[in-house]
Amino acid sequence: MPLGIHGDAGQMHGGEKVMVLSWGGLCRKGSTLDTRLLFACIKDSLMVHEGRKTLFAAFKVLAWSFGSLAAGVHPAEDHEGVPFSAGYFPERLALANTPLVQPEGATTKLVGA
Repeated sequence: MPLGIHGDAGQMHGGEKVMVLSWGGLCRKGSTLDTRLLFACIKDSLMVHEGRKTLFAAFKVLAWSFGSLAAGVHPAEDHEGVPFSAGYFPERLALANTPLVQPEGATTKLVGA
C-alpha cells in the first residue's frame, strides 16, 4: 500500500511554531481529516536547531514502523536495533515476529466526535 507523509510547521502552541507530522494511505478517498493519521507534534525549538535532531529521530521511528508494517509482523527489536528481551520491553518480546493483523480483519482508523 503506498503511504504518504505530510509535515506542516504552520501551527502554533504557546506562541511557538509546531511541526505537525501525519501519514496516511495514498489510495484512500476522502478529506484530509479523514485520510491522515497524526504521528507527532514537535516544537520548533526541538527541531534540528543547535545540534538537536528530534525531527530525524521521529522519522527514524516512523521508518521502523513502516518496515514492520511492510513485513507484516511485530518487530523483534526497537528502532535503534536493540532486541527486545525479558528485561527490555518484555511485552514486545512476547509479540515479536507474530502477525500484526489477524485473519479476521483490521481496523484502519477510528475517528471520534
